[in-house]
Amino acid sequence: MTRSDFGACQVPFFTGIQVIVNTPASIPLTDLPVDAHAELRLSRIDDQTRALLRALGLTDGSTLRVCKQGEPCIIQVRTTRIGMARSVAAGLLVEPLQGPKDAA
Repeated sequence: MTRSDFGACQVPFFTGIQVIVNTPASIPLTDLPVDAHAELRLSRIDDQTRALLRALGLTDGSTLRVCKQGEPCIIQVRTTRIGMARSVAAGLLVEPLQGPKDAA
């Protein structure tokens, strides 16, 4: 193992070792197709918008279904449909689920 200096941070380099990290892939909500199911993992939006979405039922770990992509992006959380600007949807990171049985 050798070290290389990238500015102020030291980054280790491994030779001949394959490192596999088994973590769920979070993607922007805008990357999901219509009818896809996902779980909300992280929101990169302002606090006021986050509070509004929470009041509508979209909380961390919520499962959702994409009803419409574009402007507005429409999702379903439980029995509630929520419309939002594409820019807001792009700030929501989700983990895709296999289908309705996983999203229940």
